[in-house]
Amino acid sequence: MAAKLVPLNIPGGWVVLRNTFADEDPILQNGWIVNVQSYGEDLLLIQALSPQANDLTIDPQGDQISLGWYPQGDPQGHYRLTLGPADGDIFVRYESQHRESIRKAINLCLSQIQQGNSRETIQQQLEDSTPELEYNPRIFSGTRKSFVHQPIQKKNRLTYSQVSLWFPFYYEVANLMQISQKPNRATYGGFVAENAKC
Repeated sequence: MAAKLVPLNIPGGWVVLRNTFADEDPILQNGWIVNVQSYGEDLLLIQALSPQANDLTIDPQGDQISLGWYPQGDPQGHYRLTLGPADGDIFVRYESQHRESIRKAINLCLSQIQQGNSRETIQQQLEDSTPELEYNPRIFSGTRKSFVHQPIQKKNRLTYSQVSLWFPFYYEVANLMQISQKPNRATYGGFVAENAKC
């Protein structure tokens, strides 16, 4: 089954020529990534279109967004995002090991180009937004970890249900804890004056 692709916000005027940018973690075997189709050097290629008569065609001099994992299949590698003309030099470059950071960077590049900003401005935007684009490892850290359940500390006392079931016993224990003596108790010599009959 094919892996689920990372969702991207691609506006009109662009065409996706290649896309294997999958939302899956690397599978390691003998120190290398096995699912290299999701961690290769040619993962994503988005090309700008130009209007020709009543149709849109690929602009050979238009902007091109390319994404790959370098070095291919290396677990210590990283994603490399580039933006530039298809037949020219690269003007924008961004690298990260996290898919979410790359996804945000791609969406940022596309939105900045749609607004008509220059490549230098886009590169500066990426550099200024790097702390916000970078993936926070603390977010969703509990989704892949089992929660550590702390044992419930039982208090040394009877609960309401236990009192209702063992009410006579609880009543006697409570009486034994009375410190004050009752005045109408019987003594060894007989009844005391308080409870003597008239």
